[in-house]
Amino acid sequence: MPDKSAFPAASSRPLLLIVDDDPLISDTLAYSLASSFEVLTSPSRSHCASLLRQLRQPPDLALVDLGLPPLPHQPDEGFALIGELLALSPAMRILVLSGQDGEAHGRHARTLGAVDFIAKPADPALLRQALLNSLTFREAAPADSPLLGHSEPMEKLRAQIHHYADSPFPVLIEGESGSGKEL
Repeated sequence: MPDKSAFPAASSRPLLLIVDDDPLISDTLAYSLASSFEVLTSPSRSHCASLLRQLRQPPDLALVDLGLPPLPHQPDEGFALIGELLALSPAMRILVLSGQDGEAHGRHARTLGAVDFIAKPADPALLRQALLNSLTFREAAPADSPLLGHSEPMEKLRAQIHHYADSPFPVLIEGESGSGKEL
């Protein structure tokens, strides 16, 4: 049975889950972000799954390293964790903080549902701001639509979705990879 003191008490601060196999990084981030967030840490995907089963509600945010055990030099565990976290809570905002820098990894993480990709090492103040910004965008989204933005093209898209939503005919949706067609 885990130590109950490891779980945050009810708070007005958002709950942040940090998943990183380097205890120096996760402890430092937990300490530096504790003023803005209730922080939980996990060293691996399997530990994270166990931890999440014990929580009353899923975290608001997750900061995920891609290189996790048992393959810390490959991004597979981190990518799998992004999918599992979003399956648990589609509203969770996931930011990837990884030493496995690369445009391809960042694109793939965003395709899976991460909202941002930040390369290590990262300035804690900038990281805090990125986390807070991701919550702001979630709160600004219309309650009935996962689509963000209020520009003319976005309003036109919403009108088209509303128009064709009840259509008995199939509708082809085209767009670049990662543009959100599945929404």
